[in-house]
Amino acid sequence: MNVLFVIKKDVYSSVEPLGILYLSSVLKKGGHDVFLSGSSLDNISKLVKEKNIGIFAISCMNTDYKYYLNLSQEFKKVFPKILVIWGGPTPTYNPEIINQSAIDIICRGEGEIALLELLNRLDNKQDYKNIPNLWVKKKSVVRKNEVGPFISDLNSLPFPDHALIDNLPQFKYSPIKFIMAGRGCPFNCSFCFNHKFHELYRGKGKMVRTRDVGNVIEELEALKTKYNAKFFYFLDDVFPFDRSWLTAFVKEYSRKINIPFTIVTSVVFIDDFFARHIKKAGCVSVHLAIECGNEKLRREVLNKPISNEQIINACRILKRQGISISAYNMIGIPFSKFEDELKTLDLNLKAKVDATYVSFCLPFMDTQMGKKAFDAGLISKDTEFLSWFERIPIQVENREKVEKFAHLFTLIVLFPPLRRYLSALLSLPIPKSVLKLLKDLLNGYSLKRKIIPVKISYMEFFVTAFYFISKRFTK
Repeated sequence: MNVLFVIKKDVYSSVEPLGILYLSSVLKKGGHDVFLSGSSLDNISKLVKEKNIGIFAISCMNTDYKYYLNLSQEFKKVFPKILVIWGGPTPTYNPEIINQSAIDIICRGEGEIALLELLNRLDNKQDYKNIPNLWVKKKSVVRKNEVGPFISDLNSLPFPDHALIDNLPQFKYSPIKFIMAGRGCPFNCSFCFNHKFHELYRGKGKMVRTRDVGNVIEELEALKTKYNAKFFYFLDDVFPFDRSWLTAFVKEYSRKINIPFTIVTSVVFIDDFFARHIKKAGCVSVHLAIECGNEKLRREVLNKPISNEQIINACRILKRQGISISAYNMIGIPFSKFEDELKTLDLNLKAKVDATYVSFCLPFMDTQMGKKAFDAGLISKDTEFLSWFERIPIQVENREKVEKFAHLFTLIVLFPPLRRYLSALLSLPIPKSVLKLLKDLLNGYSLKRKIIPVKISYMEFFVTAFYFISKRFTK
């Protein structure tokens, strides 16, 4: 059975789609052919006909729901007999989308085992309606199967199929390669669907799982050799923090890999031992979630019982080791006021972070935060969550001012003396498009200088720059 995955090409698509790459490697190992296309219907149609595609697969996040639904509807008009399957966060947490006429199957949770079983049964002309993790629709009747257990042994999975994206310039010429040392997040932040993931898999195994050090190193060696990787980005929700694992990782990484990398973690796991060991291995930067500067909001609205002092202390520990810090921040949190946004900015300045990632808060309806926002009348069932960067979706005081502030946030963090002139900057009649471009340029500058300080060739620079410029200024 031949399967075609589709990804939306946009200016932010520089992160390798590891979920799809894992699925591809499992399917290919099982004897199936896998292809990847951008979302141009002409290109999709050409591939479907040339490669005899039997499954049209989409991995969807909530912000892309309308985009992919429209694409699926257009696809079904041309190829009504080809099965359309959706996976990823949207069908996992909003499975009722199976009722859309353009969707035949959804996969909830981890998809490697379910998708392989589906393709095997289709090849053998066997019934597939009872496969765990899948909801299957036939003649408007939906079979809703429970999820199977977590994949407990991540070492059993083949490495992600990076060859699938070799023809995409933003990946082909990039010296940065992405990897995950494990799966699962131990936290239950109110703005995330993680609490629903816990409920979905209750009694189905451990949420947080880590690959063996040797297995991780083997994949890193392969990426370093085949793709001449110069920098690694660990995409784990939380980088492994077990001390015995970390000690073994440092020893093997330093000996066999020895190139810089960056990780994502939480301030609750940062102490002198952790910082000292990741630095010894070659970690040059850490991504932390500050989210907001108001402790009460962070505790009661975000469900993150972390103090400002914990954040500042964690940053001090990292700085002592010479590790740079990229901070995630959210603007427009339900029940926040403009004074709270200022507290968030000031906390970033006190923590002396080196780069910031600023997004608007999206309280999706089925999250704990979304329910609070709905009950308070801040959102409705018709509220659209289309982007983390375009517009605050909830009702907030001084929306235009807050959005303008978000675009100036990075400028102030990188140039702290400008903090005293913030009011004047907010009063200037600068078009939003100019502010967004300034923010993007500053983000790129700070990331290149401190967070991902990797040297690239002229070819890598020009090809990648051309790709992003063309995607930003063309539809």
